[in-house]
Amino acid sequence: MEMTGFVFKKVTPRIACFLLLFLTGTHLYAQPTLVASNCSPTGYEAFARHMCGVSSFTPGAAGTGVTWNFAGLSTIATDTIDYANCSGSAMCDSFAGSALYSINAGSSQFYASDTNTFSLIGSGIAGGNLYYSDPKALIFYPATYNSIAVDTYVCARAGYLGFGRDSFTVDGYGTLIVPGGSYSNTLRLHTICINIDSSISGSAISVDTFRTDVYYWYTPGVHSPLLAMYYDFGTLTGPPELAQIIYCKPVTDVLNAGKVAETDLQIFPNPATDQITISGRALAGQTVSLDLFDVSGRAVLEETKQMPTSDENIVLNLPPVAQGVYILRISCAGKIVYKKVSTIK
Repeated sequence: MEMTGFVFKKVTPRIACFLLLFLTGTHLYAQPTLVASNCSPTGYEAFARHMCGVSSFTPGAAGTGVTWNFAGLSTIATDTIDYANCSGSAMCDSFAGSALYSINAGSSQFYASDTNTFSLIGSGIAGGNLYYSDPKALIFYPATYNSIAVDTYVCARAGYLGFGRDSFTVDGYGTLIVPGGSYSNTLRLHTICINIDSSISGSAISVDTFRTDVYYWYTPGVHSPLLAMYYDFGTLTGPPELAQIIYCKPVTDVLNAGKVAETDLQIFPNPATDQITISGRALAGQTVSLDLFDVSGRAVLEETKQMPTSDENIVLNLPPVAQGVYILRISCAGKIVYKKVSTIK
């Protein structure tokens, strides 16, 4: 369905409303326009998410030239989300039309992407895969100030059927401030999600209708929201309750903040067989955690090693795993300082 300035298409249910994609970047101040090339995620990107306390925060004003100041956010938990292309990956075979997938907290999401929309078409989650016969659009293009759109979705898995109608309004642009960053070329998207969940157990059917409002902040050149605020409603008419605030930084930003350049951390060979050699002069003498994940997000290796103080390398022995794409994460002092997708054969 096309509406003013937006080519909005499909949307997902509560599960999708809790799907968060985040990035960061800084650009010259102007009224921004989001299109697929400057907003949709691409393969082999990774982002560190910061879940924050919600007390005393509000979405702030709509309009032009607004400054949304969230510098006082306090992180209470962190995790990461990784994206990879579906091409050549058996991970996407069950989700027809998927071009991209993400891994976060042991679950996977599958997406379709074109010049008009970025949509969710399936989720690999505990309890069985969720499939969207009518995909959930996460964002539509072009998106600029005062763009509006409406979209619907249909999804199902064993014992569950979901329907939804989402309304989208780009209600402001200006400067967003989050801990450690300021973004002057930012659009705010307000999404109202009206969802109907139906659970089926034998002959019994239970139906739950609920509303979730989400405020997303985007900037061109960053392939996901910078910040998201989630409001739950006890009923369709309210009152709303602020449930969650999350902001995100690309792993490259985390790397630079720690003064560790990607070129300072070398992993070879790639593709690998039974070993990976890690050269990490920037982390010399530090204790690092090395975690290897398969594409479903399952950890297949977890080790802790001491980086040498000299120019020597460390060697990581790989477990007996099937050929495919794996993600190697290197973290130090509780912060991720490097993440790389490695192919093992």
